[in-house]
Amino acid sequence: MSAGRPWWLERLGERWRSLPKPAIVRQLISRQATKAMVAAINSAPLPERRAMAALEPGPLLLSGFFGEVLGVGAAARLTADGLRRAGFTPELDDLAPQLELPLYARRDFPLSEPGGVWISHCNAPELKRMVYMYPNAALSGRYRIGYWAYELESLPQDWRPTARSLHEIWTPSQFVADSVRRSIGDDIPVTVMPHPTADLGHIRSDRARFGLSEDAFVVLILFDLRSTRARKNPDAAVEAYLQAFPEPDGRAMLVCKVTASDKAPAEFAKLKSRIGGRQDIRLLTERLEDEGVWRLIASCDVLLSLHRSEGYGLVLAEAMKLRRCVVATGWSGNMDFMDAGNAVPIPFRQIPVKDPQKQYVAPDQTWADADVAAAAEALRRLQADPAARRRLGERAFDTLMVHEARFAANLADAAWRGLVRNEKRVAI
Repeated sequence: MSAGRPWWLERLGERWRSLPKPAIVRQLISRQATKAMVAAINSAPLPERRAMAALEPGPLLLSGFFGEVLGVGAAARLTADGLRRAGFTPELDDLAPQLELPLYARRDFPLSEPGGVWISHCNAPELKRMVYMYPNAALSGRYRIGYWAYELESLPQDWRPTARSLHEIWTPSQFVADSVRRSIGDDIPVTVMPHPTADLGHIRSDRARFGLSEDAFVVLILFDLRSTRARKNPDAAVEAYLQAFPEPDGRAMLVCKVTASDKAPAEFAKLKSRIGGRQDIRLLTERLEDEGVWRLIASCDVLLSLHRSEGYGLVLAEAMKLRRCVVATGWSGNMDFMDAGNAVPIPFRQIPVKDPQKQYVAPDQTWADADVAAAAEALRRLQADPAARRRLGERAFDTLMVHEARFAANLADAAWRGLVRNEKRVAI
């Protein structure tokens, strides 16, 4: 019998699996069972939030989606690396296999040793599931930190109760920190922990690898369709390029790196239709590991993002660390490290949130609608001025080095350090 699963549910499951059932009956019953389990997860008791003085030292566990191509996977890997550079030896726990278990599944906490610190590098919905999955006693004796990221100015209502299960919340940017505080108040400390991007000093341009002309002015946009087309807004970026260069002349080129095109085929088809038959626009859909993405960024002249909102803007930060010129919407998380001296922030107007993919259902909130004409003008200006691109790239690198140092500095000052065994102090 599965740990924590009622005997009657086990027996009912066996009987159910033995009976022949039409597909529609399976769907209806499965839907009702899923609703019941979601309600049980939502009502699961939260672990006690003990005072730090009542907690015992122990291991440091970092849970996250380490194998994912999504930004949440890259961010978790960067946090693990940042902790190691700061002298910690975190145990890593991959959440993806756990969240593929049945909703009713219960399991032991990943570590048997009590005490210490648990950092859950995921948002409230996934944390809520883990609170239901793990024994309450295994959670209550640990200092619990949630690393949350969100792209709107207020959190969803159903995230807010889960915050009470945490001692502290980390966010990648001041934009997200303000969203968290606006939504849950000041009861729980919120710390801005910028993503500590990797050392990219060894990354070089490799235009031949991606079939790009050595002489062309190359503009790059990257987006994951699972992050929703409405938020990433690639249509506006494509439109800005088309306005800047209405006729192909061999001197400019747009590269659209699309992740998860197979997960949103209708959205991808719309993008392809907008591009049409332009020979100077390349669509790349191959899966690239981190190093491949960095080489692609290094191979461009300008990274363009007319996003409607970013919790942080990790790709923008990586481009700036690679000394690339960034042209991006001047709003949301990326403005922690972007300004007119190290990039080209594009003006915008606020519009109501509308997401056909339904990932963001918040009609009472707004996000940014970038000025496409201003972006087109910026692209024309940068094409004509390579020296300006180089100046912005150098300033961008300097900014990122200072900005990311905040991660290590906050770790050095963390009150919970004494709860982590085998931690070594590293000079900041």
